[in-house]
Amino acid sequence: MNYSGTPILIPFLATGYLLTIYLLLSLAQRQVKKAEDSHRGQKAEI
Repeated sequence: MNYSGTPILIPFLATGYLLTIYLLLSLAQRQVKKAEDSHRGQKAEI
């Protein structure tokens, strides 16, 4: 198979895209977890 015509940029862009999605999902999960913990703390005070 001849890969000389395939731009090397495509795998790098795909990797960056997947890494960005992974980081955003982990950040969102952390924010949800933090919000749930603070919500539990407010319920305990009542």
